[in-house]
Amino acid sequence: MDNVLQRAGQPEKGIPLLYQALELIDPTQEPRVLLIAQHNLLDDLAEAGRYMEAQRLLIQARPLYRRFDELWMRNRRRWVEGKIARGLGQPEKAEALLVTARAAFQEQDATYDMALISLELAGLYAERGRTAEIKRLAEEMVPIFSSRQIHREALAALALWCQAVQSETAGAELAAQVASAIKRGREEQIPSGQETI
Repeated sequence: MDNVLQRAGQPEKGIPLLYQALELIDPTQEPRVLLIAQHNLLDDLAEAGRYMEAQRLLIQARPLYRRFDELWMRNRRRWVEGKIARGLGQPEKAEALLVTARAAFQEQDATYDMALISLELAGLYAERGRTAEIKRLAEEMVPIFSSRQIHREALAALALWCQAVQSETAGAELAAQVASAIKRGREEQIPSGQETI
């Protein structure tokens, strides 16, 4: 249900469901399930702008993140930590975390995740008036997306964003809208039966 609410752009509605789920998970029997639920809750809290609450939960989740330190989870942790840092007004920390996660997803050929992190970075750069960095991100993303089979809506949204970047009218709000379109496109391309976190 939380994934449905996230896709609908309503992560705040999934927060109570995830808190309830956390109460039902036995941490001794299902520690990985607990971590995934905590991570999804962290992401929802960050998306809903509840950064202090997310920071407190992140501190509680650190032992499980260390226990299950697979590359894919480490990258997702960095990504959500970057979102939280951005929301807490720590732009340098946010940038460092997001750049590291973005590079790792690019190495793994995780195109959608790399694009979403790029848009998160673009929003951060827009808030700080760093137009040159936004243009660099756009220039890097176009060939990556053009060379793959990407959902048409996601590709169109990315093209719109790139045009806005070139005309220097792309702000954080447009980056967030494009990220939503890319998330929808990614979900429509995932074969049924495959889960995402």
